[in-house]
Amino acid sequence: MTRLYLSESEIAMKRLRGGGKTAVLLGLLALWPVGCGGQALHPEQQAGALVEAETVTLQQQPVTGRLEAVASVRSLSEATLSAQIAARIVSVKADEGGRVTKNQLLVELDPSSAQANRNAAGAAAMAAVQSEKEAVEGIAGAEAALEAARAQADLAQKQHQRFEELLKRRSVSQAEFDQSQARLEGAQAEVRRAESGLQAAKAAHQRVKASIEQARAALEQAEVMLGYTRVTAPWPGIITARLVEPGDMAHPGRPLLRLADALSFEALASLGESSLGAVSLGQEVDVEIEALGLTLGGKVGEIVPQADPSSRAFTVKVALPHHRGLRDGLFARVLFLLPPRDALILPSAALVRRGQLKGAFLVGAQGAIVFRLVETGREYEQGLEVLSGLASGDRVILNPGPDVSEGKRLATGSSSEESS
Repeated sequence: MTRLYLSESEIAMKRLRGGGKTAVLLGLLALWPVGCGGQALHPEQQAGALVEAETVTLQQQPVTGRLEAVASVRSLSEATLSAQIAARIVSVKADEGGRVTKNQLLVELDPSSAQANRNAAGAAAMAAVQSEKEAVEGIAGAEAALEAARAQADLAQKQHQRFEELLKRRSVSQAEFDQSQARLEGAQAEVRRAESGLQAAKAAHQRVKASIEQARAALEQAEVMLGYTRVTAPWPGIITARLVEPGDMAHPGRPLLRLADALSFEALASLGESSLGAVSLGQEVDVEIEALGLTLGGKVGEIVPQADPSSRAFTVKVALPHHRGLRDGLFARVLFLLPPRDALILPSAALVRRGQLKGAFLVGAQGAIVFRLVETGREYEQGLEVLSGLASGDRVILNPGPDVSEGKRLATGSSSEESS
């Protein structure tokens, strides 16, 4: 910075060299605005004026900082509830942002068609059951007929054997023997017909049993379709979107509502590749949610291994504890604890802001005050990290008042704090 004042020795030299022109120059210099405040110096504020101020000596010191990442709250589970059948929507019993419980009715469809199909399937199932009863009775009748035919055949067989003996003794005629033979063959034929009848009855019973299974399957399907007229919540959650209104026509696959899990949330934080070294799986972090005015303790559950090609940022997923106020899409800040390190710290009380510039008043040799531009980094509890402009061992002024300006000198008796 250019000095706008002259020391007494310089003024004397000017007078010796410049004569009358020196007087004019000194008059102009006396009226020139000096210092960063743009005010003219009064006689008591001329070069070398003493000021009293509190100072501190800068030193490297250990700091533990936090890395802040912008994040968005997201539900771990989100479902789109869709229609399974074609039907008119009778009612929608959920609004966006509303909380619902498990199995709560959300959308009701017109059940008339599904109910009619269910009734028809129920009637068919009952008819199949009645047919089975008749088939069982038919089997019982066929078995009784077979038993009777076999008894007649046994009797005919015994009688025919007696006629064979009598024929040998010529006690019966050949015609009587032939009649006995005919009765035996007739009885045996009747047994074969009864056996065929029983087989037919059993086959009919198997067909009826198959029809019963089909009827029951049709009934179950009809009941499922009837159940599709009532769309319920699969889990406790929050309605994030209402996509239909009463009177709309639903058809298979048409989205009706979107439901987010109200119990499990995570924060998706975006971190630059240079900051990944400060993050590890299982790391405990603080998550600030401004909309709710609270800070939750989270844990790093996943570090997505692939970066966004455009931003070169990685996504870090932080599991959040249950809190009733959490919602999908809330803005959040995730604070990662950085490993401790040494840094040169400038107390906030020593920082001087001049527009976009930042600096500090440095006490140099023989107490001379100099304004030094400073580039700062992260802010810690102790103050601001100095990136450039100051060095360890520099002595700076705390809380500089309007009387502190470049070119003045610090009074010998000014107080000094311990090293920072």
